[in-house]
Amino acid sequence: MDIDRWPSHGQMINWKDAEQELELDVKYLPPTNEQWRAYWRLYCLLRLAINDNDKQNIFESSYASLILEQ
Repeated sequence: MDIDRWPSHGQMINWKDAEQELELDVKYLPPTNEQWRAYWRLYCLLRLAINDNDKQNIFESSYASLILEQ
């Protein structure tokens, strides 16, 4: 990974860079795709549920999304 280009753990990497530069197996879903919209809805709801000032984090697993306190 290029720490000058992606300096933090939470830095967004677009799908083209992930596929071409990092050689990851990526399946692109356009924002109009129903599966993409479901993931986006989940992300937005989780972001609304946490309070950044209280140092909460979102933990994702294959079966659950949890909000954890630090």
